[in-house]
Amino acid sequence: MRRSCRDSEDPDYDSPPYIASYAKCVVERGGSERYTDAAPAVGAWLPTWNDNANSMTKSCSPSAQIVPLSKNRQTLKEAIDAFATGGTTAGQLGTAFAWYMISPNWADIWPADSKPAAYGTSKLRKIAVLMTDGAYNTLQGLSYGDNSSQAETAQNHAVQICAGMKEKGIEVYTVGFQLDNDKAKATLASCATSSDHNYSATNGDQLKQAFRDIALKIAFLRLTN
Repeated sequence: MRRSCRDSEDPDYDSPPYIASYAKCVVERGGSERYTDAAPAVGAWLPTWNDNANSMTKSCSPSAQIVPLSKNRQTLKEAIDAFATGGTTAGQLGTAFAWYMISPNWADIWPADSKPAAYGTSKLRKIAVLMTDGAYNTLQGLSYGDNSSQAETAQNHAVQICAGMKEKGIEVYTVGFQLDNDKAKATLASCATSSDHNYSATNGDQLKQAFRDIALKIAFLRLTN
């Protein structure tokens, strides 16, 4: 099904970050709520199909689906094992959905067992862990490739979303894997809650250790009088 809509690149159009046309592409939220976790509007926003052969939305056909919050180790492992590499990096989308998955404003989107608790809930910590192996360099509706303007916008989008998370009291950990791009490193450093929340790994062993360290920090209980 297609719906008529306003131009997807209109900066004043407050579009929820939903599925893009029949390509099933997830695109950035626009308008005044682009850097917030405001609840999505009712129904999907379907921007016009982009016929540009080099457009991010031209041939998008994602096979992966978001796995809601879960304690099922096997489900999570199978989802990770099914990931495939390729294309460019729209990391600002992953950053946004990391927030949406733990935001109470999005509770109605997720299954009952995966609904996030309210902000400020007693004895609750909300934590987001972001990992990337590349620079955030791709935006919806624009051409593929590491165009400097496009990359800068994508990186800024992610940093602003991270700022919004941190304002809500969410701890943000970042992990860069084999990053050789200074801007990518700077984006993750800016997103992280502190320098102690920012990790860099150059090989598989270092990557595993980074996640072990994060897990230990999350699980650590501090006893006070």
